[in-house]
Amino acid sequence: MFSRAYINFKNQEDIVLFRDRFDGYVFVDHKGQEYAAIVEFAPFQKSAKKKNKKKDAKTGTIDDDPEYKKFLESYSADDEKLTSTPETLLEEIEARNKELIAKKTTPLLNFLKNKQRLREEKREERRRRELERKRQREEERRKWKEEERRKRKEAEKLKKVDKCPEKERDKSKDEPKIKVLLKKPEKDERDMEKKEKFKKLEKENAREEKAAGALSSMSAKRSDGEAKEEKTKKSEDEYGKDYRDRERDFERERDYERLQREKLRRRKALRRKKFLDEKRKR
Repeated sequence: MFSRAYINFKNQEDIVLFRDRFDGYVFVDHKGQEYAAIVEFAPFQKSAKKKNKKKDAKTGTIDDDPEYKKFLESYSADDEKLTSTPETLLEEIEARNKELIAKKTTPLLNFLKNKQRLREEKREERRRRELERKRQREEERRKWKEEERRKRKEAEKLKKVDKCPEKERDKSKDEPKIKVLLKKPEKDERDMEKKEKFKKLEKENAREEKAAGALSSMSAKRSDGEAKEEKTKKSEDEYGKDYRDRERDFERERDYERLQREKLRRRKALRRKKFLDEKRKR
């Protein structure tokens, strides 16, 4: 361990010899550890003097002290009380224990308890808010899914409605033929000839109508296909926009929550620092 010694030399020549011999001298202990010595001049060149110890004049005079006599009298009175009534001693001990139990709740402990209670309340409030936000998000997603299903059903209904007019057109083309075939033949030859001529004219008109109907159906199909593609594209764009808007809202809510948490953490750190500073000052 670090230690020092003061040596008083009577001859100044011995100081130089001692310094040359022991300044930087290495001491080795029994464990083999080395310790280098340093020789320096003492800043205070005077040597300590031995003081003569004087006897205290008040030794052996405590019996004559009046305060000590009063203390002895009160002590003897307390002993008499204790010996005379042992039941009172138990009552006093119980009262002291009750006082100690009551004193356990100090203002600092009350402050810490209130602080813990406030923290728990804040945690419960945060949990409640998070659960409410999750419930709202789930409700919005559920509504969004229901809207998508409804739109899909409407699109399917529109497709079915677009297909139905083509079938009705085909039926309308076939109906006149059936009506002509279901007509009853007449007995007169003139009527037969008129009917044959009328049939020929009807056939020609039917052929012309078929050609025109085919062209119109092709154009109608193309227009229907284009309309369907436009509708699907519009619906997809609307769905994508709604989804992106909702995602942006969710991201903004998350950023806001993160900023609020950061602010709360900083406030807690400042309060903690202030509390510790006040505690140190006390």
